[in-house]
Amino acid sequence: VLQGFGIFDVSGHGISSGLVTMLVKNIIFQEFLNGFDKKLEDVMTIINDRIIEEKGQIENYLTGILVRLNKSKLEIVNAGHPNALIYRAKTKEVEIVPRCINGNSGAIGIIDLPVDFETVEVKMNKGDFLLLYTDGILENMNKNRDQYGLERLIDCLKNNIELPLQEQIDKIIEDSMRFSKNNDFNDDITMLLFNKE
Repeated sequence: VLQGFGIFDVSGHGISSGLVTMLVKNIIFQEFLNGFDKKLEDVMTIINDRIIEEKGQIENYLTGILVRLNKSKLEIVNAGHPNALIYRAKTKEVEIVPRCINGNSGAIGIIDLPVDFETVEVKMNKGDFLLLYTDGILENMNKNRDQYGLERLIDCLKNNIELPLQEQIDKIIEDSMRFSKNNDFNDDITMLLFNKE
């Protein structure tokens, strides 16, 4: 049974970011499984503390979103990551899930950076979709250095919502490449699309 999921993006490229990626994957997985009796924001705080301690002097940090399924609700904690999007089947509109309600959550793994993670609860109804993505999709640029951006991403999601999940993801990638007239992205991209049936 699916209990939750997440998306995380480590800063930088190369060996150090690869090492941090391997390290944080295990930490996030362990603390999520160990934290079902805790608030999700507290789980993210524990993840942050462990990553800071275990990566030592490596400067790479990460942003991310952690999601826990709670019946028809999603508990979402955003740690400095691009906002999650929810397509509402009833209104055929896309809502931007706020990172937090009462402040600024901060990124993960930065020594001496004050963080204040906050759980945002979102109700998912039948036919709704949740899209998580890394900033590489938004920041893909054309020759004029215009970014693909959030508005184009939302339009593409709405225009292809009737397609199967993988095809929806493919359409977003194709649309961003068509916008930039480029067969390669400036940054790596990851997307995760979740549907409430």
